[in-house]
Amino acid sequence: MLLMISNVSVITQKILLILQKQRSNITLDLLEMQKEEIKKMYTAVSKLLKLSLECFMEQDGVNKPEEKLAEIAILEASIDKMERRYQKHHIKRLAKGECEPRAGLLFSDMLSELERIADHSVNIAYSMSDEDEDEILAAESEALTAKN
Repeated sequence: MLLMISNVSVITQKILLILQKQRSNITLDLLEMQKEEIKKMYTAVSKLLKLSLECFMEQDGVNKPEEKLAEIAILEASIDKMERRYQKHHIKRLAKGECEPRAGLLFSDMLSELERIADHSVNIAYSMSDEDEDEILAAESEALTAKN
């Protein structure tokens, strides 16, 4: 559990370093659309991390907050889809020459790091659960299917 929280911390530090590079002498301007996509993903990841920590705190080895675990699976699945969709948008913008390639790398890195935080958040939520990784992946797949 502490390792998972540490991983989230390390990834957050990477995001901060990426943002510091953007604000330093390297001029990398993200498009408004890119900023909006990052905000939406950040909001979803923040909600997932909060839910995961709450879920972890409520588990005692006997009682499992099933509703929260289901909500976490759905939210994580939607974050995965969001990351793929935003990366596709990004590739289209690059192909059209709408964004600076170096700024695009910054955008892509931030999306990937946010998605990694989401993955670690799920691990935190399920860390005291009896379910194994296959069951977690099945729940995510089921959540995606139900949402579509």
